[in-house]
Amino acid sequence: MRIARYLAVGGALVALGLLLVRAPAIEAADHTDSAKVKLPANVKADIADFYAFLSPADNGNVVLVMTVAALTPAGMDQGFDDATRYDFHVDTDDDQKSDHKFSVRTKGTQIRVKGPNVDIQGDIGKVLTEGNVKFWAGVADDPFFIDLTGLADTLSSATDKFTGADPLAGTNVSAIVLEMPKAMLQGGASQTKLGLWATTTR
Repeated sequence: MRIARYLAVGGALVALGLLLVRAPAIEAADHTDSAKVKLPANVKADIADFYAFLSPADNGNVVLVMTVAALTPAGMDQGFDDATRYDFHVDTDDDQKSDHKFSVRTKGTQIRVKGPNVDIQGDIGKVLTEGNVKFWAGVADDPFFIDLTGLADTLSSATDKFTGADPLAGTNVSAIVLEMPKAMLQGGASQTKLGLWATTTR
């Protein structure tokens, strides 16, 4: 199963109706460069990207996506780590602290997400639905795009040298996708600002 390529621009779309605020100053990860995760042994705990955006099908819903295990070769599925907890954090009062979270754990081929008014479990690779909440996890084509050569040449020459080449094309990630109404992220209140981020914990 693949995640549509529109996820690559999803981070900017969440600003439509929900204003993102800065997350706490922490050490971050991006495509196997985490300072905290020992690679390659713990690649399933290494966050590649986090996306948050309004659902193209329903702007009343927000989609959260966490990808791990970047640079997995095409046709290969790294899966998830049963010893790792995958968390989506929500800051509802702009204090740069997590006010509630949606935690994901796996056990073999089973996966479960728990959070405020959310408790869904089932098979990895299947779309799971409960009420207005949808949940999916599995292998996906990496939706992130970056023209590394074009970026370097553009920065060094101060002219447009982008080539459109995508060195990540054809590589896979393990993805966790959670979609729910905005009100569920807002904690039932009327906040217009939300801080959103993802972490992994072992």
